[in-house]
Order: sequence, then C-alpha cells, then structure tokens
Amino acid sequence: MKKIIIPRKDHEVYFIPRPESVKNKKELERYITEKMEKLHPAFSLNSQIDSKLIIINNSHWLMLTIMEESVLAEYRILNQNALLFTNTSIKIHRKDFLHDGIRTIDDEKIGFDTVKNEPVSFPLDSSEFNSPQKLQSYLQSVSMRSAVFKKKLPAWSIFAAGLSLLLVLLALLFARNGLEKSNRQLAVILPDNSEQFTQIDEPVIRKHIPPSIEILAAMAVDIFNTRGKILHWQYNEDGDPFMIIQLQGIDLVSVYRIFGEYKFIQLQDIQEIRYGDNEPYITVFLNANKAEYITSTPEAFPLYDFTFPMITELSGALKAIDVSMLAETLPAAGNSYLHYSISFSAVDWNLIRALENIAHICEKYSLQVKNLDISISGNRFFASCTLAYCNTVSHSTVVLGNEKYYIPLAFGYTQEENSVIVGFSTDGTENVSPVIGSIRDTSGKTVFYRDTADGKIQVRVEND
Repeated sequence: MKKIIIPRKDHEVYFIPRPESVKNKKELERYITEKMEKLHPAFSLNSQIDSKLIIINNSHWLMLTIMEESVLAEYRILNQNALLFTNTSIKIHRKDFLHDGIRTIDDEKIGFDTVKNEPVSFPLDSSEFNSPQKLQSYLQSVSMRSAVFKKKLPAWSIFAAGLSLLLVLLALLFARNGLEKSNRQLAVILPDNSEQFTQIDEPVIRKHIPPSIEILAAMAVDIFNTRGKILHWQYNEDGDPFMIIQLQGIDLVSVYRIFGEYKFIQLQDIQEIRYGDNEPYITVFLNANKAEYITSTPEAFPLYDFTFPMITELSGALKAIDVSMLAETLPAAGNSYLHYSISFSAVDWNLIRALENIAHICEKYSLQVKNLDISISGNRFFASCTLAYCNTVSHSTVVLGNEKYYIPLAFGYTQEENSVIVGFSTDGTENVSPVIGSIRDTSGKTVFYRDTADGKIQVRVEND
C-alpha cells in the first residue's frame, strides 16, 4: 500500500494531557474542541482532528493532528487508498522517542523535552528529504499503526474538494488548449457514510505482565494444591517460549485447567508425557499473550553511583541469609549495559527470603526480573536471574502474600514432616495439624503448618 507523509505546511500537531475525569468519547470530543479553540488560531468546524492516546512515562497524552477538511480531502482524492503519515506520528512510536532528545526531522523538530517533561513538535523551514528515493526508503520501515486520519471524510467534503480540483484542472486545460473542450473526465468516488469532524482513534491499552516472582508464587499455589511438583522453572520475559515448566504428578486435564486461568499466558505446546512409577512427567511450554499484555523495555544501567551500590546491597542481603553466590555477570559493553545476572544456591526456606530480597532491590532501584531459572536437588535450591533497569515500568512493586510460602512446597520441599501442632477445637476435642516447615531468624522461629479445618497453610511465630 502506498504511504504518504503530509508536509508540516499542511498540518499542525499539538500534545495535550488527557484528563482523568473524561470517561467517554463525547466528553473527549468536547474537551478536544475546547482546547483547540484556544490553542489553534485557524480552528473551525472545517478542521479535521486525528486524536491518538500516547502513554509516556506513565502519563496519558493526546497527540492531535489538525488539517483543514478541504486539504485532507485533496490528499485522499489524489492518493486513493494511500496511508497518510506525519513525521510526528512516526517518531512518537519509535523506541528512542524518550531518549533521543529533540531531533530535526524533515521540516519539524520532534522529541521529548526532559526539562518540561512533555512531548513537543513544531515546524521548521528546512526539509531533510530532498529526494523521492530517500523518502520511499524511509517509509518502507514505517508501521501502519503510525498512520493518521484513517477514518473516511463526510461525503460533502470529498465532493467539495473534488469540485475544487476539477475547476483547477479545467482552468489549466483551457489555458493550454486554447479553451478547447476536453474529452477527459475526472472520476470522484464518494463514500456513503459521513462522520463527525473529530476523529478519535482509541488504541488498546495493554497491561503489563505481572512480575515474574508474583507469577511463580501464584502458580506454586495451584500446582501444590493439585498435588504436583515443579522440577524445573524457566522464565524468559523477552523470549520464546515465555516459560518452560517441568512438572511431576499432574495429569493433562489439570495442566490445561491451571494454565488456562492466567490471561497473560497461552499454552503453546506439550511435547510429550513420560511416566515414572506410574506418575506423569510433563514439560509445558507457555507463550506470553502479547495481544493484551506487554513487557517492559530495558534501558542501559546508569554508570555512576548506581550499579555498584545496587550489586553490593543485593549480594550482601543474600549472603546474610546463608545464600551461596555462584556467579555474577555485570552490566558491561558485552551486554550493552542492559543486564545484571546472578546465580546462587539456597538451602531450605531461604529461597523465599532470597526472592524477597531480589523483589525489594527491584522496587528500590527500578529493576525488572527478565529471566528466572529455579530447580531443586534434595533440600538445596539452585536459582539464577537476570535483572534489567526499567525506569518507566509502572508495576515495579512486587506484592508477595502468603502465596510465597507455597514456592518451596511446590518444588517438593518438606521439612519436619512428622512434627505436629496440637490444639483443641471448639468442642474440646484434640486437633492435630501437621507442621510443613519452619524458618529461624533473629526475631524468632516461623512455623508453617496445615490447618486440619480447611487444609490451608497457616503461619505461627515462636519467640525464643
């Protein structure tokens, strides 16, 4: 499909914050009209507006592209079935928009003003694309989602523009041929449906995929309650497959039921089911639901007064809970300063405390767990994770409730299986609850036991 860039002389661009109080399309149209009457000197009922919702640094902006109706109609007639773009509509969808500064592009200056914390776009007299070949080469890489004015114009405006063009062409023909009659005819295709002057294209706002440690904790509950075990857990946020999970003791129906409840993933494949001691062993491949959910884009780690304090704090916190460090990969030129990786082993319930420390560091330093790999051997867990700096992520806070206590259990870890907590029910009969495990720290001993009343795991703290 042909692509056309509208020169700045034929359009104007404004960025305005979208107010939270505006809820529906009619209110939004009224709000935009009121704003443009104040901001755009030539604004009238004959002005066409293309509106796009843009989320920048978690702030909602409306990018408004304005053209005179007759000018837009002429573009439609002269370039039938072509996609229309502006330099701003293209630039705003580029990954480097936030970090590339304010750049001169063709006859405009476009970018993000870090001082005012707002996007900008204003015209210039110069033009960068001085050859058709250069322009067409540039347009080949432009996505269709950057197009503007996708909706049709009212029929009368197309007719008016067509009539205007017709008169101009006839005048030229008469001048050239000595006012002789022309045999040529100008065909104008009129659309059937008319629309309002404000064109509002509401994009689908996709949610962020939950943090990986939260996903692990939530799925650990489901897998444990199905009496299954996790043999190996692999999470790769930016990869394909998104997750690989090796399971033991879970039948195929339960696998489909468990993973079908999570909207941010899709079951990709189950290649084979092996059996040992009459128990199924299943490897599950999961994809991310990218149509409705997005992942965060990593940025380069800040070079000064950030990386080393973060690494020192994390490694110190892990060593303090008897976690054995195995390997580290620092942000460096080899990984474009985008990743910090760590491998460690943790005994017993210290895995939970290690994950909590990692979650705390992520929240404090605006990091994201991009890769997470966990397996178990006896009572020792082996884990590795990759952290990326994602300063624009809105969901950096990791929320771990009681689900975190299921993580070691889902891997088949048990401790003090023969211990019991003895209590009495309301009718005076003895109530025996099996102890699942415990953790001892400076504050006392935390005991995890299964309540016989509802089968759920309960927590009790014993102070020495």
